[in-house]
Amino acid sequence: MSSMCDFWVLICILLCLCNCYGLVTSFKVAQSVNFFTNSLSSSQPERATVSVNGRQISMEIDTGSGVTIVSESFCRKVLKLKLNPSPLQLKTITSPIEIIGESLVVVQVAGLAPQTLKLYVVNCLVEFLPLMGRDWLDVLIPKWRDNFNVLSGSFTLSNSVDQVLPVLLNLTQVCFLRILHHVLKILKLT
Repeated sequence: MSSMCDFWVLICILLCLCNCYGLVTSFKVAQSVNFFTNSLSSSQPERATVSVNGRQISMEIDTGSGVTIVSESFCRKVLKLKLNPSPLQLKTITSPIEIIGESLVVVQVAGLAPQTLKLYVVNCLVEFLPLMGRDWLDVLIPKWRDNFNVLSGSFTLSNSVDQVLPVLLNLTQVCFLRILHHVLKILKLT
């Protein structure tokens, strides 16, 4: 029993190290087998075109964001909203996000009835595609969470090293190659 616990502790440490270096962006455990998704594969964001106060805008669907946000410059150039102060405080893993203000907007998607929803405007040094968070998704696409039911109930860790070892070895190889690449890049810069 102790060796199995040590095995899983080792896996967790490896995942944490790889995650710190941006080598593993997510992992899923399904049907007692671990599957890892590394940052070597590129995945384009899901986008939706919505009408916001009569203007068609493309938004990235962001199920990791609790609220819908746009940048201050996008708001100023495209939406031209009158903003109210916001009591909300947003944080990322590394730092807080400065909210410039909030506004109620009329949103319409693909012929559905218009909805009045809250939009948050944030100060950001880099421009980004407006993000449609869970607050809008819950209203505009109420059953969006049903797509994730396939994962529920399948989050069981396998006790079989035979099932996990090939995936772990592949992950270790990917992590090693990525770390080696970063080290070589640093050495070239010095």
